[in-house]
Amino acid sequence: MGKNKKKSAKKQHQTAPENANSKGQKADEHQAEHVQSSRDIKDQSLETSSQEAKDASNGDGTAAAPVSSNEEMDRLREEIQALKSELALERELRQTQKDGNVAVPSPFTDSQEYNDLKAERDEFEAQYNNLLNRISSMKNVFSKMKESQQELEAVKEQLSEYESQNVRLKEKVDILNKERKDLEETITTLNLEYSNLDEERESAQRRCTSYKNELESLAERLERESEKHRQELKSIVDEKNQLDSQLQDMVIVLKSSRQDLSTLRAEKEDLSSAVKTLEEEKKTLQENIRSLEADLENAFGSFKQQSKQNTLEVNALRSQLDKSEESNAQLSKTIEQLNKDIQSMSEDVSGKKKLEQECKERVLQIGKLRHEAIILNEHLTKALTMLKQSSDSESVDKELISNLLVSFVSIPRADPKKFEVLELISSFLSWDDDKKRQAGLLHYKEQTPKSAGSMSSTGNFVTLWTEFLEKESEK
Repeated sequence: MGKNKKKSAKKQHQTAPENANSKGQKADEHQAEHVQSSRDIKDQSLETSSQEAKDASNGDGTAAAPVSSNEEMDRLREEIQALKSELALERELRQTQKDGNVAVPSPFTDSQEYNDLKAERDEFEAQYNNLLNRISSMKNVFSKMKESQQELEAVKEQLSEYESQNVRLKEKVDILNKERKDLEETITTLNLEYSNLDEERESAQRRCTSYKNELESLAERLERESEKHRQELKSIVDEKNQLDSQLQDMVIVLKSSRQDLSTLRAEKEDLSSAVKTLEEEKKTLQENIRSLEADLENAFGSFKQQSKQNTLEVNALRSQLDKSEESNAQLSKTIEQLNKDIQSMSEDVSGKKKLEQECKERVLQIGKLRHEAIILNEHLTKALTMLKQSSDSESVDKELISNLLVSFVSIPRADPKKFEVLELISSFLSWDDDKKRQAGLLHYKEQTPKSAGSMSSTGNFVTLWTEFLEKESEK
C-alpha cells in the first residue's frame, strides 16, 4: 500500500504544472521522503509492539519473565527517539514552508495523497501517544515483575530457611528420642536404687532401735555416775569443813603463842640482871618462833593450797556435773529427735545418711562423756590424795604459787580480791620493798590507812591468809 501511494505521488508530481518553482518540488520530495521514513518507523514499531505483546503473554494469559529488561528499555528509548526526530522533522518542514512562503500547488493539496499524509500524520501522533501509554504501562509491568521476582527470591530464601529448620527439628527429634530412651533407662536404675534404699532404710531402722536401747542404758549409767559424783562431792565438802575447823584451831594456837611472846618480853624487861642468859634464851626462842612461824606459814600455805585446790576441784566438778546434766538433757532431746527422724525416714529415704551421721555424732558424744567421767574420777581421786597429804614438799609450794598466780590473773582488775592475792604472793615469796614497789603494793599501802602499825610481817601474812581463806570458805 505504501508503495502504491508513493507511485501515485510521483505521477501527480509529473502532471503538476511546470511553472512550480524548484523550491516547492524540493519541499515535496523532502516531505515524501519524510512520510516514507515515518511509515517505515510505524511498521517497525508495530512489529516490535506485536513482538512485545507475544512476549508479554504465553498464550494462557500468564505473564512470562523477560529475557532482558534492560534491552527492552533500550529498544523503547530508540523508538521514542525516532518518533521525536520524525516530529521534529515535520515541525521543521512546516517552519520552512512558513518562512520560505513556499506555495504548495493546489492539485497537491487537494489530492488524495495529501489527505492520506495528514491522516498518517494524525495516526502517527495517536500511535506515539499510545506508545507512550504502553511504555508507562510496561514500566509498571516491569516494576511489578521486579517486585514479584524479589518476592520470589524472598520466598526461596524462606523456603531454604524452612528446610534448614526442618532438618534441625528432625535432628532435635532424634536427640529427644535418644534422651527419652536414656531417661527410661535412668528411671529403671532409679527404681532399683529405690528398692535398695528401702532395704537400707529398714536396716537403718533396726540399727536406730539398737542405738536407742544403748542410749537408754547409757543414760541410766550416766545417772548412776552422777549420783556417785554427788556423794563424792559431798564428802569433799565435809573434808573442807574439817580443814576450816583445823585452820581455826591453828589460828587460836598462833594467838596464844603471840601472847606467850609478849609475856616473855615483859619478863625480859623485869629480869635485867640476867640479860645475857635471857638474850641467849631470847635468841633461841626467836629462832624457835621463826621456825614455828615458817612451819605455820608452810602449813597455812599447804592448807590454803589444799582449800584452793578443793575449791577449784569442787567448782570444776560442779561445772562438769552441770555439763553432764546438760548433755543428759541434750541426749534425751536427741533421742526424741531421733525418734521423730525415724518416723520421718519412712517418708523420706534421702534422710538416711543424715540420720546415720547424727547417730555417729551421738556415739562420739557418748564416748566423750565417758572420757569426761573418767577424768572426773581421776580429779576426785587426786583431790582426795592431796587432801590426805600434809607434807611441806617443794611440789606443794609450786602448786600453791601456780594456783595463786592463776587466781591473780583470773580475778578482774577492779576487784579488791586481786590486791589481796598479790599481798599473799608477796608475803609467801618474802618480797623486799623494791619488788613490792614494782608490783604496786608499797605505793598502795602508803595510800591506804594503817590499822595495825606495830604488827610484824609474819602477823600480816597470817591475818591476810586467814581472811582470804574465810572469804573463800563463805563462797
